[in-house]
Amino acid sequence: MQRIAYFIIVISVVGCASVSHIKNQSLGSADLRNQSIGLTARKSPDFTAMTTGKTMIPLGYLLAKEAGRGLVSEQGVQDPKLIITSALSRALEERYNVKVIRPEIETSSDDPGSVSDQFSNNIAYVLDVRTTNWYFAPINVWSSGYVVRYTTIVSIIEKRTRSVVAQAACDKYSDLSNKAPTYDALVANDAALLKTILAASASACAEQIKKSVLPAA
Repeated sequence: MQRIAYFIIVISVVGCASVSHIKNQSLGSADLRNQSIGLTARKSPDFTAMTTGKTMIPLGYLLAKEAGRGLVSEQGVQDPKLIITSALSRALEERYNVKVIRPEIETSSDDPGSVSDQFSNNIAYVLDVRTTNWYFAPINVWSSGYVVRYTTIVSIIEKRTRSVVAQAACDKYSDLSNKAPTYDALVANDAALLKTILAASASACAEQIKKSVLPAA
């Protein structure tokens, strides 16, 4: 049990250290109305597919990363952050008549000034959605159930000031009860259940972030 708990802690710390200190900031509706906003595109972190067996060997974490990459490349498991980007973009357009400028601009920078500099001057704000961690792992040594976790940070960067003016984080766990899915259930049928859980987590995050970051119209 201690080894399983250790690996879950490692996965959490490696991917979510930046989530715990995020303090929700929101914008006023007048700041957003009739403005233009650009979208970032970020490379997803590796999906981690931890199993009970992998927790028993020294290289288990690396093997879990490799297995996760296999689920992405072979079974089509996708980072659900696009669900969040789409939901927030739609809310911005409908609530504030914001013009969302596409295509997305690829970035890997953590510096808001550097991110905003990649966009043209006709952009007032940048919507930056990043997945910070996503994985599944056994809940504990007594259970065959697995937990799926998804975490994200969403920032709105003002182009003029090159700074973050609104930000929120979201951290979602799947069912931790005795009804939690088994490993076999998660990966069956091209990981259909895993995809469903990730999509539901992202949708829930989108709703949470809309309430904490975007003001009432």
